[in-house]
Amino acid sequence: FLLKNTEELTPQRICEYIKMHRTYLSARYKRLEDYYEGRHDILLRQPKRRDDPCNNLMCNYAKYITDIGSGFLIGEPISYQSDEEDLTDLLEWYNAAEVDVQDSDNAEDQSIFGVAYELVYMSSDESPTPKTASIHPSQGFVIYNNTVELIPVAGVYYYENHDPITQEITSYTVETSTDTEYIRFNVTAEYAVDGEPTTKENPFGMVT
Repeated sequence: FLLKNTEELTPQRICEYIKMHRTYLSARYKRLEDYYEGRHDILLRQPKRRDDPCNNLMCNYAKYITDIGSGFLIGEPISYQSDEEDLTDLLEWYNAAEVDVQDSDNAEDQSIFGVAYELVYMSSDESPTPKTASIHPSQGFVIYNNTVELIPVAGVYYYENHDPITQEITSYTVETSTDTEYIRFNVTAEYAVDGEPTTKENPFGMVT
């Protein structure tokens, strides 16, 4: 999604992006995931006559291509080295956060969906440490400015809240990261801001 340099990123604008994300992209991501999981349309085909043979055969090339491709790309964990800086602390954090697992998940998502998102955040421990998690493409997106550089303006992660009985979607919880702050707020099922957003400083100083 793009945001003009002359426009302000407000919770209301983020709601509009979420509505577009769910309207135009979520169904596509679901279909792509179905292909990978082996839920292909041919399995739903019904015979025209009762005595017709069942030819609902499926060869899951989607999964084969993804598993082979991502395994070849990231089967050997990424290594980091520098002749100018000491990376000891960084590598210790990477190992503690199991970044290699996230790298593998991201490679798989990139192959399946064409995009992959990773959230970097601070833990809730007494002594917070950086953590990382892969986000399903149907639950997040990045907003860029509309210049040729496409500089990230914000990362958006959201999830559904359901009625415990009917399981209908009642609202969404949204967490947005800009280069200066985290913004958290609730959104109604009709994509309107519900209540006052809460903000806190982004310790990373970049879109995470």
